[in-house]
Amino acid sequence: MAPKVSIIIPNFNHINYLPQRLDSVFNQTYQDFEVILLDDASTDGSADILKTYQNHPNVSHVILNTVNSGGPFKQWKKGIELAKGKYIWIAESDDVAHTFFLEETVKFAESKQDLGLVFVASEVINKDDKLKEKKMKPASKTTGFTIESLEDISNYLIKEQSIPNASGVLFNTKILESINLIDLENFRNTGDRYAYIQIALKSKIYFLDDALNYFRMHGLNTTKRNKVNNKLYYDRLLIVEGVIPSFVGNKFACANLKQFYFKQIFICLKAGFLKKVNSVNYKMFKYGLISFGDFLILLFLSLFSMIFQKKLPYRIKNYYKIRFLDESFS
Repeated sequence: MAPKVSIIIPNFNHINYLPQRLDSVFNQTYQDFEVILLDDASTDGSADILKTYQNHPNVSHVILNTVNSGGPFKQWKKGIELAKGKYIWIAESDDVAHTFFLEETVKFAESKQDLGLVFVASEVINKDDKLKEKKMKPASKTTGFTIESLEDISNYLIKEQSIPNASGVLFNTKILESINLIDLENFRNTGDRYAYIQIALKSKIYFLDDALNYFRMHGLNTTKRNKVNNKLYYDRLLIVEGVIPSFVGNKFACANLKQFYFKQIFICLKAGFLKKVNSVNYKMFKYGLISFGDFLILLFLSLFSMIFQKKLPYRIKNYYKIRFLDESFS
C-alpha cells in the first residue's frame, strides 16, 4: 500500500544541520510516509549520515550522487519521479520542522478538493538554532488566504514571494508531477517559485497560518550565494519569460509582471544577460505586453549596456526608470 506522503530530503554539504533535520522528519506525529534521501556529491561527510538510514523502515530510497548535478532542482525532479505518496514534502536538509507539521498540513489538504499545495508560516532560526524575531508569512494574511486567480498569482507569487520557504510546503503529488519538470531542473535558485506559479495556474494554493516550519538562515544558503553571483536574477528572467503567455489578456497581472521585470533589468544587463533580456523583450512584444515602440526603445537600452558595459550613465538609467517603472505604464 502506497504511503500518504513522500518526503524528499535533498542534501548537499549540510553535515552540521542534517541530523536535526532527519530527527524532525522521523519524529513526526503523523507517520504514514516514505522518505527519499538524496545526496548531491557532498564533500563534508554528510552522505555517510544518510547511509546509516538505508535500512530504516520508512526509507524507500537512498541515492548518493558521485558527481554534483549542478543544481538543486535536478534533485527535486529525481525525488518527485520516485515519489509514491498522494502528497510530497520537500524537506530541505538545513531546515527543521515542528513535530505536528505533517499532521496539520495533511489534515488541511484532505479537507480540500482543489488543492495544489498548502504552505505554513515559518519561524527563522540561525546556525546555532537561536530563534529570530522575524516570522516568515504573507503580509497581513491569515488562514483562509488562497491564491486562485491570475491577479493573485501576479500579486503573491510575482510581485512578492508569499511562499518564503519550500520546507514549509505540502504539495499535491499529481499537480506537482503535471508541471514541466524538465524546465524545473534548469533553475539554479528560483525553481520553487516556478513550481508554485505553475501549480497556481492549475489549482489553488492555500495558506495555513501556523508556524510549523523553521527556516535556517546561515552563510551557506543557496539564495545568498546566487544573489552574489547573479544567478538569482537570471532565474527571474526565466520566470518572467515563462509566464507571459498565461497572463495575456489580464491587464492587472501583466502590469505586475512588467513592474517585476523592469526592476530586474539593470542588474540583468550589468550581469551580462543581454541575450536573455532581449528574448524577454521580444516575447513581451509578441504577446502584446509592450508596444513596438517600447520594444525598440528597450533594444536601444541593450545597445547602451553593450557600449557602456557596467557604467551606464545616470541619465540613461533615469529615463528608462521613469518610462518603464512608472505605474501608468501599460
